[in-house]
Amino acid sequence: MAGCSNDPRNTGPRESPEPTGWSDTSDLSKGIFYALAADPTNPNVIYAASSTVSVYKTTDGGATWSAANRGLPGQPVRSLIVDPINPLKIYAALAGGELFKTEDGGASWQIIGSGLVQNTAYAAVFNPYAPPSNMDVSAGNASNSLSWNAVPNATAYKLYFRACPGCTTPPSFDTATWTLLDRPDPVALSYVHTGLTNGIPYYYAVIAVVNGEETTPSAMVSAVPENVTGQNPPPAQPR
Repeated sequence: MAGCSNDPRNTGPRESPEPTGWSDTSDLSKGIFYALAADPTNPNVIYAASSTVSVYKTTDGGATWSAANRGLPGQPVRSLIVDPINPLKIYAALAGGELFKTEDGGASWQIIGSGLVQNTAYAAVFNPYAPPSNMDVSAGNASNSLSWNAVPNATAYKLYFRACPGCTTPPSFDTATWTLLDRPDPVALSYVHTGLTNGIPYYYAVIAVVNGEETTPSAMVSAVPENVTGQNPPPAQPR
């Protein structure tokens, strides 16, 4: 046993392990590093979350680093996430329980964590396939007009509806029981739903298709078409 390298009685010199492909980076102060986040469009741009200067940035693949913490408090950053659609937008979760965002690649940061309980935040997550937002509907004569915000990189929007004459509360959304509207332009951000029955509530939700994947449904909206004196219903559209 005395000849074994891990024998505590072996007090002779030990050989240093051979390099295995890893090397120390430069210009980084000592401290604890909690997270790394890379620019998906540029492999040389990387952000490092630390317990000292909060956030560092490299633009040469890690050869040199510089502080990218203007606007951040002097607290450890626990998590970083780069927006895969807009890599200049980055989110940081701080040990103090606050969330910060930069929209200029770390040149300046602004707090966005208003309303969060001030406990330690360990992670921030970005959902690239968020559903369409600001769903809006207005009623007309035998029609409802709808609109919503665009989802980045969406190739289509699926608009569903359900007529619910006896509903006193919003019905549960289900693609199996709701009707998918056959819209002539699947990427349009608005639609006039015609041929409706006045006085009946109609409920709507829209789903975006991004990279072949469907987002979760948007917030549900509803409207009751009604006949206003002198108002003619719009021409029927495909359903």
